[in-house]
Amino acid sequence: KGVVGRATFPSVLEKAGAEDADMIIAVTKNDETNMVICQVAKSIFKINKNKLLRFLGIIVTLHLWLFSMIFFRAQSFGLAWDMIHQVVSYLKPQVFFQWLTGYPLVAALMIIGYLSHYTPLAWETKIKETLAAMPVPVKALVFTIVIWIVAQFKSANIQPFIYFQF
Repeated sequence: KGVVGRATFPSVLEKAGAEDADMIIAVTKNDETNMVICQVAKSIFKINKNKLLRFLGIIVTLHLWLFSMIFFRAQSFGLAWDMIHQVVSYLKPQVFFQWLTGYPLVAALMIIGYLSHYTPLAWETKIKETLAAMPVPVKALVFTIVIWIVAQFKSANIQPFIYFQF
């Protein structure tokens, strides 16, 4: 079913049948818009009730994003298809273990990011309430620590793919 409109508006999602959907996959060119669409769908229409569908949704979203990045960053479609062919045809599992031992902190952050998709709603609510209740200087300190961590990765020339859902 196709509907024309801004998917960030609940009325457009409702016209598209979001209330009956088990899953919504947002694939626009803007990550922030995708996150807003998914958050609106989750909050208003109670999407992601089924744990298996939630898991599959994360995997599908990840792969759509990865493939779109290959196509957007490649100099031509032919080169993008060659890259995808190499990933699929010449998969070497030992490279994963070399990467894991070479970048343990990056791997840990990726695992934490992935597992954060499965935190219970009560934990998520408690964390948000705790952060909201913090005094401004403590919030500034937390923000500074996060920036410092990001700067450490950037200065080490490590450019991992870390996917967090907010």
